[in-house]
Amino acid sequence: MTTPTPKPDATVASTQDGIVGGVNPLFLVVVGDGVFATSALPAQGLAVIGRAADSDVRIDDISISRNHAVLHLGTTLQVSDTDSANGTWVRDERIPPNTPTEIKINEAIRVGAVTVIVQRRAQKLRTRRLRTHGYFENRLEDECARAARHGSHFVLVHIVLDLGRSPAPTVTSLDDTPPATDRRRGRSKTDHDATPCPQEADVLELLVGVLREGDVVAEYAPGEIEILLLDAAPELMARVIRRLEAALISHHIDAQIGSSWYPRDGREPSTLAARVRARAHGTATEPTLEVGAIVVADERMTALHELVARVAAADISVLLQGETGVGKEVIADRIHRLSSRASKPFLRLNCAALTETLLESELFGHERGSFTGATQSKQGLLEIAEGGVIFLDEVGELHASTQAKLLRVLDERKLLRVGGLTPRSIDVRIVSATNRDLEAEVARGTFRLDLLYRLNAMSIIIPPLRERPNEIVALAQRFLDEIARKLQRSIPQISADALALLRSYSWPGNVRELRNMMERAVVLSTSDEIGVIDLPEEKMRMTFEASRQFWDTPAPMPAASSNGSWERTPPGGTMALPTPGRPSSNGWERPTGPLPRVAAPEGGDADDERQKVVDALESCAGNQTHAAKLLGVSRRTLINKIEKYGVLRPRKR
Repeated sequence: MTTPTPKPDATVASTQDGIVGGVNPLFLVVVGDGVFATSALPAQGLAVIGRAADSDVRIDDISISRNHAVLHLGTTLQVSDTDSANGTWVRDERIPPNTPTEIKINEAIRVGAVTVIVQRRAQKLRTRRLRTHGYFENRLEDECARAARHGSHFVLVHIVLDLGRSPAPTVTSLDDTPPATDRRRGRSKTDHDATPCPQEADVLELLVGVLREGDVVAEYAPGEIEILLLDAAPELMARVIRRLEAALISHHIDAQIGSSWYPRDGREPSTLAARVRARAHGTATEPTLEVGAIVVADERMTALHELVARVAAADISVLLQGETGVGKEVIADRIHRLSSRASKPFLRLNCAALTETLLESELFGHERGSFTGATQSKQGLLEIAEGGVIFLDEVGELHASTQAKLLRVLDERKLLRVGGLTPRSIDVRIVSATNRDLEAEVARGTFRLDLLYRLNAMSIIIPPLRERPNEIVALAQRFLDEIARKLQRSIPQISADALALLRSYSWPGNVRELRNMMERAVVLSTSDEIGVIDLPEEKMRMTFEASRQFWDTPAPMPAASSNGSWERTPPGGTMALPTPGRPSSNGWERPTGPLPRVAAPEGGDADDERQKVVDALESCAGNQTHAAKLLGVSRRTLINKIEKYGVLRPRKR
């Protein structure tokens, strides 16, 4: 345990671990025939060596007298023999009885047939560097981008300390660590290091022997530590987490640990962060807004929810499109609740979270013995959701073979389990979601056009939070109410300065980022008001001034066509779907014919938008993650714009 640095006018005589004036404590090494032990020594005074039960250092050896020798500890070290039968030997000479003889650290002394050595404990290993949450967020975004490029893995770990039950530091009276609020106020805007509280310092000391040098440790809030385990095989990272849990238990530190894995638990920073905190706090699933708690304070969202109500009544497949974190799962849940299938199951599956084999087993089910580990038959989600709705999130991540099998299921309304021989009829409605431009994926050959037709009987585009600014404050207050009740705290209000900052931020992580930010603000706040100090001010202000104009023109909402159906307004320069479907006597007909090409819009708007993308990339030396931040959009949206306008990525300087 790290002892806090004393104040300049404080004096320390001794402590429980034998430190005097900051000097490392002494201990005695005992080596003999079948004997090897160590024993702590006091910082000063006498220590009796002998075979008696009440000896300060008891050595159970026949050559040792009951009271054999005495160590004199202080500014100098001495040893004296107490007229023992077999004597005490220093530098190969037997010393006279009851005559203190000076010895040195690490010098061998023979008492009877046993050798003892006085040593000083080595300087404690330095503790891990504790980073700020802002630094951690930036690293997490960079690691998500890097892992997506290279197909690597990493793990996010969150530790919640029980500050009310964890052991107190050894010398509490000398602890001059400032309170959490003071620590946050005193931190420089360019400082990426946080000052740990005493309980966090204990954990940081443990992490020295558990984590690797390249792993990142940060303070989410007082008493909450977040860790990035980088560039390692999943098996190794699982062992690291088990070692961390064992170390906390062995040192009697009360804590809860949660983890989220890239890409199994998500590919976006806000998704991974929300899930790891939910698990650390004992919540089974990522928190979402209940349907009754949906906030609608924007004209575009009012129109969207009216559309959702009409679409829910028609038993057709729906494709939800929008940036990460805009609330696609909330809309999918609302479609289910407003549909005729509301009394039947609503099941969710993240298509990016599983390998191809596991995804097919989860979706279609499998028969016993169909693959290694399949010890019994299992129903797939398409069977379990019979009569209800299944929500396929991140459907753009489906592997080619899985796309083909899903298409057959949707065409025939029958499925074949993995390893099965008998098709099974199903009745299930598909609602899917993606933050990818699936038309562009079709053009690249990574997504099947016929499957897109099947999933896209109706397309609903959910606008990002920056395009519905009237909802920011209402959503923030709703999240504060929900989180404060969960933590059994009084519901805080948002200060005027904090409101202005929330309104000016571009929210690249959308509603999920807003919820994560409000949750952390409640944890950090020490009053009944959320102020700027409780928000990641540095991150929120690091935005191009030009980004406010970058998205001034909102993306058009789906417009009604002449036949009464709704169709997506195609983005310029990409392939657009024809009218998704039209009512007929047999229900909804599948559209036929080739997809038309839509030329990029001519004029200044497209040129201006392209130039802003180019300027952002050049100013960030080609780093897409940083350029997306400056533009106030998600990295996926920026990539779509780069592909749309054919922007070449500049070389890094």
